[in-house]
Amino acid sequence: MDTVIKEEWDSWEVYAAEDDAAHVDETKTWVPPNLAALVQAVRQTPLCRWAPGTSHAHFHLCAGLRFDAEWSPAFVARSRAEGYLVFPRHPRDDADDVHPTLVTHSAREAAAELERLLADWHPLGATNLPCADLPRERRPPHDRQIRAEAPSGRGCPGAAKRLSSSSISPITD
Repeated sequence: MDTVIKEEWDSWEVYAAEDDAAHVDETKTWVPPNLAALVQAVRQTPLCRWAPGTSHAHFHLCAGLRFDAEWSPAFVARSRAEGYLVFPRHPRDDADDVHPTLVTHSAREAAAELERLLADWHPLGATNLPCADLPRERRPPHDRQIRAEAPSGRGCPGAAKRLSSSSISPITD
């Protein structure tokens, strides 16, 4: 796994544990304490090539670490009563009735469903970083192809360059 993305997942594991600890008391918040298990489960899938992200009580994946990176269409909503609700996409408007494809209390099942829904997600401008630490049979098919074509055998040629060239420069006066 690319070092930058690995560090992002590492920080998300810490954040998720802290978030769960802050949401244990259901009398003080409606947010469920189930983010850490989901982060760990998704990290064990080929989806780890994308950066984790959240919007309130929804877990998404991002095509990169820039502020304007594309967010995954499918996402996991978190609920105290229902656990994880995996949706194929967000509603387009209030009249758009989108239903979850899976409702489960299992983080592993939610991660597997998210992986299924995002199997054909190819965001524009994505770095598509490979999951080098996953067993070969668990890597996405395009990752196996990229590795076979890469002269160094280390994944996407130029991925680190694309990441560093897309980083945000600080504003100076």
